[in-house]
Amino acid sequence: MTDEEIATLAALSRSRTELASRVSRAQMLLAYCENPSFCAGGQRHGAHHQTVQRCVERALAALDDRPRPGKEPTITPEAKAWLVSLA
Repeated sequence: MTDEEIATLAALSRSRTELASRVSRAQMLLAYCENPSFCAGGQRHGAHHQTVQRCVERALAALDDRPRPGKEPTITPEAKAWLVSLA
């Protein structure tokens, strides 16, 4: 992570007005950055190691675009051109 991202997580982890779940996740991510071990992060914050693992995996997944379900368009290019010509 960049220094800016770590600073943002650090500020979030000390926040008293942010949701407790977000503060907890920020603390887990920071702990994982310092020591890349799910067990160590879990022991440090009193959470199960799978909770830390899930938090890290979700943060990494947020970096990628999720596949989106969708239906192929049924309007043909000719129909679009006809509609544009009407407008």
